[in-house]
Amino acid sequence: MSNPSGKGWICLECHHENHPVVCKLAVIPRLTCGGPGCKTRSTTSYECRLTQTVIVGRQSRQKIQLDVPIYRQNAENCGCYATLTVVQLMWRLHFAWSFGAYHSVEPDEVKFAALYRLHNLVTYPRDRHGNPMEEIYIEKALDLVLKFGIPIKSSKLCSGALIPERTIKIKSCLSVIHLPIEELTKLIGNGFPLIGTVPMGRLQSLISCQEVYYAPTLIPNKFNEGFHMVALIGSGLGPKHIAGTEPVHETYFVARDSGGIDAHASTSKGKSNREKGVGGDFLVWGSDLCEAWMVEIVDDYLPTKK
Repeated sequence: MSNPSGKGWICLECHHENHPVVCKLAVIPRLTCGGPGCKTRSTTSYECRLTQTVIVGRQSRQKIQLDVPIYRQNAENCGCYATLTVVQLMWRLHFAWSFGAYHSVEPDEVKFAALYRLHNLVTYPRDRHGNPMEEIYIEKALDLVLKFGIPIKSSKLCSGALIPERTIKIKSCLSVIHLPIEELTKLIGNGFPLIGTVPMGRLQSLISCQEVYYAPTLIPNKFNEGFHMVALIGSGLGPKHIAGTEPVHETYFVARDSGGIDAHASTSKGKSNREKGVGGDFLVWGSDLCEAWMVEIVDDYLPTKK
């Protein structure tokens, strides 16, 4: 297993040794010193992306790449494609862990998007101020997947053997936004990509690949631009720059957008970015997340291990 390795660090203030958190797919450095009463922050930069992780099968010794397609959404269906990305990535993770095999599953995005439209999930429900109610929307979207699953076009193992299932199913979903940000990074490090929302702003479509998106501040009881749903496929630590202050390290998440392989490209070489696994991805500070949900896939109808 390729295990992106974060480092431990020794606090210069209290001399406490902060060991990294060891997860299944990553070793994550701690952001804040764990010494008694000490709040010193790490200056360690680090990043882990599930889509760039390689798992080696225990018996087959096959190297299994976990990357999933970058979708190009319709104008209103970011929720549809964020869900597609997270469930598809979890499916590949499960197969890699359970069977040591690469599982090529191709969701039928056209049918799934039609299911969204049929159940009036193309737009957010709104409150009396006109602001989208993203928590209710995500609940409705995931309830749709719980009931119907995600239709697939084709499904096969690395050997080429077809698998007869017609949908990818989930058995549970849970809001985890109330957890400390460090716990969210542990979930991703242990193989649970998240469905998240961030406030929309004018800069969101202009930022480059791997650039951090500084989201606008939401104003209570006022009209705001709205929210954008993304798949949170990784996390990292990096310096946050705010005008007039010294940079301070903070946790960020890697967000896979659904604007196609040319989205957020810093040059016209969108396809080149895609080949490197960064096309369509941008970064968002943990403090800017509005919602985060995890899902658990159904595995009781998968092939029996040999």
